[in-house]
Amino acid sequence: MPITALSIVADLLAIATAAAVLAHRPYFSDVFLPELRGEGGDVGKALDIGIGIGAVAVILVCATAIVTAARKFLGHRQDRPDGDR
Repeated sequence: MPITALSIVADLLAIATAAAVLAHRPYFSDVFLPELRGEGGDVGKALDIGIGIGAVAVILVCATAIVTAARKFLGHRQDRPDGDR
């Protein structure tokens, strides 16, 4: 039980962090990195898109882990003869 609870809490923190990252976009201006490297490319926009995709992936993976942990915990709980703990 404690390990399941800690796992769910860690996943919830990861989801909250990824949601905060998505809420505070863009991370780089369109001219920051190209000027830094002396190029005219659109590297900042590409990084924004990549970070956004990564944050969405973290949310999906952690949400799946939470559902899986809860289902396993409830499944083990139903398998016990006393139905408690």
